[in-house]
Amino acid sequence: MNPSNLRSDLETLFNHSKGGKERPSARFINFRELQTINNGDLQRISTIRDSEISIELRTEGIDRDPLDLVRHAESECHAWFDANEVVQLVAHDNINEEPQVVRLRNICLLDGSWTSSANFSGSGWAWMDSSGNTQLMGTRNLPRRESALHSEVEALRWAMENMLQYSNCQSFGTDCKELIAMVKDPQAWPSFSTELERIGTLQICFPAFKISHVPRTHNRTADFLAKTARSFHRELHFVGCSIPVWLPRPLQV
Repeated sequence: MNPSNLRSDLETLFNHSKGGKERPSARFINFRELQTINNGDLQRISTIRDSEISIELRTEGIDRDPLDLVRHAESECHAWFDANEVVQLVAHDNINEEPQVVRLRNICLLDGSWTSSANFSGSGWAWMDSSGNTQLMGTRNLPRRESALHSEVEALRWAMENMLQYSNCQSFGTDCKELIAMVKDPQAWPSFSTELERIGTLQICFPAFKISHVPRTHNRTADFLAKTARSFHRELHFVGCSIPVWLPRPLQV
């Protein structure tokens, strides 16, 4: 849909209702690769590439100014764009960061796995002792969470609970830089307030708590455990010293 068609659709909806004619029961406006629009009703809708959203303007049985509905649609567009802009900014900032050297000793490596089509979200972690040897690992799944980031937070929470129970480990490693940003500044992620509050409560039990970024190539065991749990055909919850024989084991783990 190009900008002129979008404007025409909105004007048609506005005039249709304003003129007292029969109101349409619903109108769907699809936004795909829109260019900047500047007019009185739509101040700005920035370019959205490789994505598509639908906004439903439902006017049947609603005694409301059609212009308010148009402005509501605009606010929904801005909210969607702002949410994606935050992700893009985080990704851009990561490009400028210098590689962080992580000492994989007495550290719990963790990962979460999520897809929109799976029935489960997966969590995996592996605790490496002071000699760099894997001493304990865990894998489990839960009903699919809202997003991939929710799965990452859940993986951290479960790893922290297990370290409190089984070891004195205070350090955690993840290949998800957004997760590190969330833990360091939870107020900046209000939609995760409940989950991050639980993480904050657990942190009280770790006097020397630390979370660091590790490359994905160094996090293969946790990644494998998380993906295996996500794709498992039924509920899974395992903690042990090695990958169980009834789970597939890739050569690189």
